[in-house]
Amino acid sequence: MRVIWVILRKELLDIVRNRRRMIMMAIFAFLVMPVIAVAPAAMVMTLTGKQAIADVTVPVQGMEYAPELMAYLKEQGIQVESAKGIEELIRSKQFSVGLIVPSDYAEKIKSGESAQVILVKDSSKQLDLIGARLTIELEKYNQSLLDERLQKNNLSQDFLEPLHVETRNTASEAETAGSMLSLLIPGFLIGFAMSAGMPVAVAAVAGEKSKLTLEPVLFTTVNRSKLVFAKLLAVLVNIVLTLSANILALGFTLLVFVLVMLSVMSTRLSAAPASGPISMPFPMPMDYTLTPVMLIFLLLLLLLSPVPILILSASLQLMVSTWARNEEEAFTLLAPMSALSLFVVFAGFFMDEFIPSLWHYSIPIFGTILSMRDLLSGHLYAGSLFVMFTSSLVYAALILALAVWLFQREEVVFRT
Repeated sequence: MRVIWVILRKELLDIVRNRRRMIMMAIFAFLVMPVIAVAPAAMVMTLTGKQAIADVTVPVQGMEYAPELMAYLKEQGIQVESAKGIEELIRSKQFSVGLIVPSDYAEKIKSGESAQVILVKDSSKQLDLIGARLTIELEKYNQSLLDERLQKNNLSQDFLEPLHVETRNTASEAETAGSMLSLLIPGFLIGFAMSAGMPVAVAAVAGEKSKLTLEPVLFTTVNRSKLVFAKLLAVLVNIVLTLSANILALGFTLLVFVLVMLSVMSTRLSAAPASGPISMPFPMPMDYTLTPVMLIFLLLLLLLSPVPILILSASLQLMVSTWARNEEEAFTLLAPMSALSLFVVFAGFFMDEFIPSLWHYSIPIFGTILSMRDLLSGHLYAGSLFVMFTSSLVYAALILALAVWLFQREEVVFRT
């Protein structure tokens, strides 16, 4: 055990000594990632909040034909000004949205017919907040006119809805929330585990071949099985530490995002009484709650489910690094694993209709994704978990045994 610890300590020191990589990793995780993830969303939310509570000006052609509609828009913080050539104003970017009221608008409203207003906008704009806000207010005004007509004719809302469609969700709240989580977490954890340890695995064997530092170690009395096991532990430690750092960085990013969103929403809500009722141009996400049982499942998932895949991927990386002649060849041979990790990330999007059998949980990687999906949806199947863990550990042991066997063959270790 002492030999394994000495080798492991040496490998870990090699990792830590690469200060440039460690500094760049920290900068990316705690500075670049939050900025990339939070800044655009914060800017959109801030702009949305301002547009939702601030007075905006909209050019209207024929505003004299709809005085009540103009008064309603002013009450909602949408100032209107008389203008002509609305389409040219929008095309020249002087305004983002405009309104045209036909001359027969008042007559049709009074007679109970369907009146028309023309909303002019530039659909090439990716984020038209004023246009979205004006559309919402016109729909609300249209509903108020409809209610007035129904009341005038002693009709109820049911008159306009001869067929009412009720939607019932057969999934529980945990399953509904878990369906979204199962698209993100399994792919992130497994995809990352399949590629995170690659630099250390390559440096541990192929890198030492290139630097000619492997031969002196092999000529000592150190058992090669212990040597491979120590290097495997180094790869696993690097994967776990890097994964933990990324999870912390992701948590930090989400915390910053939530704080920014709360700040924007508090500003919006505090300004709401002064400007009257307001509407966001897009619906806010629903709140999901985790039950204590589901939280335990989630923690169990995060702690245990990826472990066999970590061992499997680390063993495979070490085996390829042992077979390769140098670092360049090792990275070339391991490159497909990065592509495979991307496939794993997107695999969850295509499993909504898939009903797995017990043997599916024995498929490498795929069985782990299925188990993680079950746990995130609040389901605990002892049989499938046993099959997944047992099969994954068997695969990992076989790959590790193959790595040890390769490391003991002189024609492999010393091939050039």
